[in-house]
Amino acid sequence: MKKRFLMQEFKEEKLLRKELQKSLGDYEYREIKTLNRIVMDMLARINNEVKIFSGIPEQLVSLANNSLLLQVYQRTDLIYSEDAVVSVVGTSINYIKAVIDKLVAIADNLQDNDKKEALYNLIGGSHLFMAYFLCNYRKQFFTENVNTLCELHGIPKLNEKTTSNYALVSLFELIESKKCSKLQRALDIIMKHGNDLFTIDETGLKTSNASKLGISNDDIKALQLLTRVEYDSVYNLMWIAYRSISIENKNTGQKMSFDSLYDLIFGIFTNYSIKDIELYKENKNCKFNEFMNAILNIGSINILYSGVPNNFHDIFKPNLTTFSKFENNVIHKYAETEKEKFSIINSTSTAKPSIEDTTEVSSSTETALEAKENRETSEPVTEVPTRRSRRAEQVSLFLTVFVFLFLIANSAILINLIGSKNSAPTYGNIDTNQQCTSICPEEESSVWQGK
Repeated sequence: MKKRFLMQEFKEEKLLRKELQKSLGDYEYREIKTLNRIVMDMLARINNEVKIFSGIPEQLVSLANNSLLLQVYQRTDLIYSEDAVVSVVGTSINYIKAVIDKLVAIADNLQDNDKKEALYNLIGGSHLFMAYFLCNYRKQFFTENVNTLCELHGIPKLNEKTTSNYALVSLFELIESKKCSKLQRALDIIMKHGNDLFTIDETGLKTSNASKLGISNDDIKALQLLTRVEYDSVYNLMWIAYRSISIENKNTGQKMSFDSLYDLIFGIFTNYSIKDIELYKENKNCKFNEFMNAILNIGSINILYSGVPNNFHDIFKPNLTTFSKFENNVIHKYAETEKEKFSIINSTSTAKPSIEDTTEVSSSTETALEAKENRETSEPVTEVPTRRSRRAEQVSLFLTVFVFLFLIANSAILINLIGSKNSAPTYGNIDTNQQCTSICPEEESSVWQGK
């Protein structure tokens, strides 16, 4: 007896059914142990052709695509049925679209395009999720694509002596621009362009897209090194990096690691047990609200981790400079990247703030920023004397009094000299340390205050 499935329409259904009938038409109601992976790969190919999530913010496309494949993988049974697979795919597409719609609605509340873009970059740019997805579901696909790209660019295969640990340590090095590590750059390329590294025409001819995508030969070599790394190591190191970065709530003082912050939002993308996403979105205690509450109330960002991870002793313990590279080139560079996004989201002006807005800045920088804001505002500004201007007035007053008393004293000396050449000169009773504490500039603290 055939099962009846709740069918949710989606525009790619006809194309999906055509692929299913072509590849699995003879397996209806039969067990296929790798069915979830077959369907996932099939959907990935279809998505390359028709772009399932067209119209959503560009920064969220990769996250939506990977989350969809993960949803389909988790929801697919072992027993094949065309209708069942179509139902799973339709449900998964609509679920991910509903999650994206909620994020867009949240971003709209920010009422500032720069802040929206920063929020999308924050959510869509997590390499922790990419490493998890890559390690567990797309390892072979990624390796084959990178090997093909290397062949197209004449890059020789890695020596068999290149171990996983050696490749991983090599990826801790900074790229030429010093902006990030090779590991961060490689994961970024896979996240954004993993499905578009090359194209295949009707004759089967493969053409590299590296130049169009801004991918250099050094980038390709970094991708090649990544294929040699044991993928569990990639995810575990990303987890350590994100775990090492902590944000502190400016209102409560509560601390939260980056991995916990991202778990709030990615848990929704990967959760396949939420039956009614629309009802979930309306829940005031849902993870969406918890996530936004965390990032809108950031007081400081700190690096908490120090020491060699127990599960990486074989990499770090023989040479502590290796861990130093991981700490400085990977952990700190990720912190800088995320800090800039938080800075924009939490800024009070529409202009993009510099990264100093979320770190400690000197009082002179604060003064410059305040002056810039005052120049840019259209409202009249009532100038209030600053502490420095008051000190200047005090110094000026003191010098005036001092000169006046000095002249009187000199006059008295001249009179005494005229009256009696043998009498000692008498100077005015002046305390040379008078007002010293108010004249000497106070040492000003360098403290960033969360807005």
